[in-house]
Amino acid sequence: MQQRSGWQWLGAALAAMGMAGCGAAKPRGADPKVAPVTEAGDRADVPPLPAPGRFYTPGLADYAGTVHLTPDPLELRLRMLFKRSIEPPASLDCLAREHAGRFAADRRDPSPGATQAIADHCGYWGRPNHTRSATARSEEELIAHFEKIPLDKIPGAIAVGVARNPDGRVTGTLVVPPAELRLDPVPRAPTGPVTLRGRLLRGDGTLEVWVDDGAVRELPIKADSAGRFEAQLPAPKAGQPLIVEIVRKQGLFRRTMGLMSLNLPRQAGYATRALPKLPRPAPTALVAAINTARVDAKVPALRSADALHTRLDGWLARLATGESTGAPPGMLDDRGWPFAVTRYGFSAGVDAEEAVALLLETPTGRRTLLDPAVNQVGVGTRAFSQAAGFDAVFLGLARFDSQPASAVREVLHARLTPARKGPLTDNAGLEAIAQRIADDVMAGRTPWKQAIPTLMDTIRAERPVRGAFGAGGFTTADPARVELEKLKHAFDPAMKHVGLGVASGPLPGGGAPRYVIMYIVAEKLPGDG
Repeated sequence: MQQRSGWQWLGAALAAMGMAGCGAAKPRGADPKVAPVTEAGDRADVPPLPAPGRFYTPGLADYAGTVHLTPDPLELRLRMLFKRSIEPPASLDCLAREHAGRFAADRRDPSPGATQAIADHCGYWGRPNHTRSATARSEEELIAHFEKIPLDKIPGAIAVGVARNPDGRVTGTLVVPPAELRLDPVPRAPTGPVTLRGRLLRGDGTLEVWVDDGAVRELPIKADSAGRFEAQLPAPKAGQPLIVEIVRKQGLFRRTMGLMSLNLPRQAGYATRALPKLPRPAPTALVAAINTARVDAKVPALRSADALHTRLDGWLARLATGESTGAPPGMLDDRGWPFAVTRYGFSAGVDAEEAVALLLETPTGRRTLLDPAVNQVGVGTRAFSQAAGFDAVFLGLARFDSQPASAVREVLHARLTPARKGPLTDNAGLEAIAQRIADDVMAGRTPWKQAIPTLMDTIRAERPVRGAFGAGGFTTADPARVELEKLKHAFDPAMKHVGLGVASGPLPGGGAPRYVIMYIVAEKLPGDG
């Protein structure tokens, strides 16, 4: 999410100085009444400002690379000005200079999509939360501007970049990264498996690593008490990109901390975006962009959860200003039930297509918007306060539609039989016991933690089986997608009989609706010889 409100003091400083900067005076071209101090346009070693959709620097060879671009003398002066003892990654310095080139050419900040393209070009693994740029008539004027920034307002590492304009002006960009994560260098085109290593600097929540090489999945991760972590990335498939995402999971939310696209050729440019006509798009435009992507992925279109849009707009505004940190209340379907599946994704853009495309670049974003198990979507937006564009939240939702218990039993048998290489025979006596426990759990008479112990005690007391037996229980939103290992006792080849109890609806205490499934498998029944 683009957090911009914390930089209002810097926007005021820009406005006070009358410079061309984001949130400051209106952009202006060369002023013939002002003699530039440096005539950069006459210097052969000054690169031209980038054309729309093109890059300003050669970029870096790897993600989190350690070899810096050759610094501009003015960049060295600005670094000394800020008196930093913590050096930023080489890729962040590259991003700062690339950002300055884009700002100098356009007289405005690049869009979130362009910023992501710049980060990828520079080998940086994320979009920085805070950037500030200004164009001045001379080096001394730019330094005088940055001297007005209170150093105690900028903790930790920073990066600075400079772009020299053909008319003699000079543009500087200050970038403050979210100081949460450092990564070791990662090759852009690995020839085999790669160990992703890094260190968490601060922050709360569970760390996750997700990949997408045609199949979205979470990878196992190792971490120690010092914050070091590592995960083994798979070898890329021939001609297939490997998208790697580092995520913080906090409650219901997953927040992208790092994103890398491996096994892709370096891009010469990126798509440009026109300034939006409106501060933010209508929800219908965002839903249409999602459904275009769903059609391309050959999955059914999502239905818009229209009743949620206004609530999500207000909640996103409160979240961005720190008034709220939890999930939004009232995310209920048309029956007043919680949704069976609720997945949150955050993005930003200058139009609906860019915001959706950026979210779909992440494995968890694809899981949120393209999963066939999701059938509705709710969206909320918040216009940027000091630039063109908006933040967006997307909720991938699935309404719980209960099937009869007999249909659920058929689904489970259809999945179990080929996995077992032989069928289990339904038994009415075992089914009655399992059904009784499932109904008691759904009614709140038996707490879920006591469901399996109660089932085992009932079997021992009523003795409906002979020989070996097994029993268990689980909840699921979709029996067709349940992990079969949850029925682990059913895979014992000695088991011949089964009883399945199925109850469905909202779980006691206002929980999300689920199927409660209890099962008993047995080697023999009392009447067997």
